[in-house]
Amino acid sequence: MVQSNIKPSHKAHKVFQLTLQRGLKLDSVTYCALIDGYFHTKQVSETATLFDDMVKMCWKPNVQSYTIMIDGYCNEQKSGQSFCFVQRDTSKKFGS
Repeated sequence: MVQSNIKPSHKAHKVFQLTLQRGLKLDSVTYCALIDGYFHTKQVSETATLFDDMVKMCWKPNVQSYTIMIDGYCNEQKSGQSFCFVQRDTSKKFGS
């Protein structure tokens, strides 16, 4: 059996990028799975960017995507970031 030195999240990100390069449109479930994977592999800095990319691709955030973001930040003891994320996102929606 051949072992790879590439982390599973890197493999997933590579597949994700190839899918986008080929012009395939991804759904919010795919974005949520990748965001959740980044949280599980401690790559928290990537999550907000990916969330914003999901919105740019015309996928509206839903209960699942917000739950993943809030839960992920809180599990990483970054509840302050969780609060800032929610505040930032709701101000975008409601123009406050």
